[in-house]
Amino acid sequence: MLGINIGSLNSTVTIGHQAKTGLLFKTELLLSETSARTCPSIISFGETHRVIGDQAALVLRKNLKSSFQYINRFIGFDPKTPFSSTELQNYYFVGDSYDPKTNKFSYTINGQKKFISPEEIVTSYLHLLYNSYIVKKNLKPECIVFSVPDYFTCSQKNKYLQIAESIGIKNDIHLVNESSAITLYFGYKKYQEYFIKKNEGKSATIDPTITKYILFIDAGHSKVTFVLSKLSYNLFTVLDTTTIPFLGGRDFDEAIYRYCCDKFNKDNGIDISKNNKIKLRLLTPISKARKTLTVNKDAQISVDSLSDDIDFSLLLTRETFEQLINDKVQLFKQELLNFIQRNKKNYPHIDITNVEMAGELLRTPILESTVNQICGINLSKSILTDECLSVGCSLYAALLKGTFPIKNFKGIYHLNHYSINSSINNGPIEEFISNHYQIPEFKSFTFDKNLMQSNINISFYHLKNEIQDYSYNEGKDDNVLLVAYDIISSEILKKYPNINQLKITFLIDNIGEVHINKLESVINKDKSLKIDLDKSIIKIAKRGLYLSQAQKNKIIAELNYTEQNLFKIDQEFIDFSARKNNLESQFYNVKNLIQNKNLTNSSYNGKNIMTCMQEIEDKLNDNYNEIIDLTPIEDYLQKIIESITPKDIANEKNKIMNEISGYEQRLNGGNYDTKTRNDAVNMLEYFKKKLKLIVDMNELSNLKRELNNEKIKYF
Repeated sequence: MLGINIGSLNSTVTIGHQAKTGLLFKTELLLSETSARTCPSIISFGETHRVIGDQAALVLRKNLKSSFQYINRFIGFDPKTPFSSTELQNYYFVGDSYDPKTNKFSYTINGQKKFISPEEIVTSYLHLLYNSYIVKKNLKPECIVFSVPDYFTCSQKNKYLQIAESIGIKNDIHLVNESSAITLYFGYKKYQEYFIKKNEGKSATIDPTITKYILFIDAGHSKVTFVLSKLSYNLFTVLDTTTIPFLGGRDFDEAIYRYCCDKFNKDNGIDISKNNKIKLRLLTPISKARKTLTVNKDAQISVDSLSDDIDFSLLLTRETFEQLINDKVQLFKQELLNFIQRNKKNYPHIDITNVEMAGELLRTPILESTVNQICGINLSKSILTDECLSVGCSLYAALLKGTFPIKNFKGIYHLNHYSINSSINNGPIEEFISNHYQIPEFKSFTFDKNLMQSNINISFYHLKNEIQDYSYNEGKDDNVLLVAYDIISSEILKKYPNINQLKITFLIDNIGEVHINKLESVINKDKSLKIDLDKSIIKIAKRGLYLSQAQKNKIIAELNYTEQNLFKIDQEFIDFSARKNNLESQFYNVKNLIQNKNLTNSSYNGKNIMTCMQEIEDKLNDNYNEIIDLTPIEDYLQKIIESITPKDIANEKNKIMNEISGYEQRLNGGNYDTKTRNDAVNMLEYFKKKLKLIVDMNELSNLKRELNNEKIKYF
């Protein structure tokens, strides 16, 4: 079972499978090619290849006009909607330019402009993500579930499915709302704690009387979502949800960015606010400073040679930061109050049990205090932000396949974000199901025989005033068509001449799609016959806002054209990332060693040892997206280790290192099969790395013993 979450900032992929014994469902967050837990939602286009994630982030500065970020915001992108136009005007998509007439972005390769649609951007990213995480790892998931924002319309969700199908995913593919994914994740995680009753001296039992009401606050990079869910021992239900689409970490960063631009302009008379390259350079230390302010009262923002060889430096206090984001905090507060009040009215007899917060803004003090004040419950932070949605997706896949790890679990009721409205034979539009209605659900229409003298057309719509921010359609009063069915009455009457009434039952599925579930020929109140759902009786007259076949063909042709180069790996970057990860691991081991051995007052070259360690940490953090020469940093760290190592231990370490070198020479000249040689090489590398960090004689003695035990396997 595979769960995929493509977020605004990062994407995550989780694989889940049933344990061999018991009810445990094991989930594993798959690592990227650079061994990272997340994959940045960025794609960069080159002349012969495309890269995503860390590789794309690395080349973003030098390939700015050929890169795109915030991948999930491109699905259903339409310049005629307020959502897309706001996104385009106020946020940092990158790319070269955008043409609203054709709804295409341009990007530049070697001075030459190329054009690409929003769907092609999403397809390219998803194609690379799927091949990197699934194909290359030789995984063969039985079912794949993608999470989608709750505010997505049916047309946006269906475009998502079509894009997945167009890249050749042949598995069982489904979508699930983010509210449902986070509910499944949390409910499963807390199931033992909430519903399993431990009986002294007896086996544990399920307590069916317990019900929990959880308020989730997902405060991510680009949006905030409130979710109210009900958890019982055999059923989870999403009761309500609301999304603030332009409130997240990037909005806080934008506020700081504008403040920095104003200061730079005031100090130097240079307006840098419209320079995207400068913005990219500033956003990295800004984001770091914002996170630092969650624990410290001030944070430094510094960039060397920001513009015209002028350095930029600013000490940002938490007080100033909270003033800069005050309008966003007030928006958050008002929307949370509205959400709480609405649900007190809709569900007057419930009490919220827990308030759980996740996302990039999780530890922002001003938001934490706001939530605590409004809800009257201390905020909990038990949700793992990186993985909650993709794990929830994998759990939903297990639910679909009948392998959900809770015995006798009935399922989950999702939330229909928008109302669904119907029109019969082009008549008036009437509500079919209301918004904020639990789904899946069945609804029926019944037609007398005298109404079947001609074909019956039933069309389903989203109302313009509900979804106008996210979708646009030139149709019946500008309402957005979901699907229209034609029922061929003449065929039914021919096959069922004794029919008195025709009953049509529709299924509204978990993403709000309307399907014909069954047709029945009603003879009388006690007798009805099921009518076969064949194409001679039911026809889909029209679908709303789908990708056309021409669009799908173009996407597939584009992918086929670049297939041989699509997955070209920037080996230099991969090697650099692996080396840097090892260096960072070694650095933190040394730092812990210094603190545990009470060596913090030691010095190296006349400087306090912790000052030297801070210099190394700054160099590692300041060059996250650039390939740099790591050798000077590695040498510096090694000299620090040597400076805190007593001479007798240093001499003994040299003897052991010489012994290891002798074994390496014997490997080169010996008669070993490939596997044995590789195992021996890895063993010696392990001891060399471990040896470098030792400054204590007892630890050195333990290492010598361990080495003596291991070497006899090979020498």
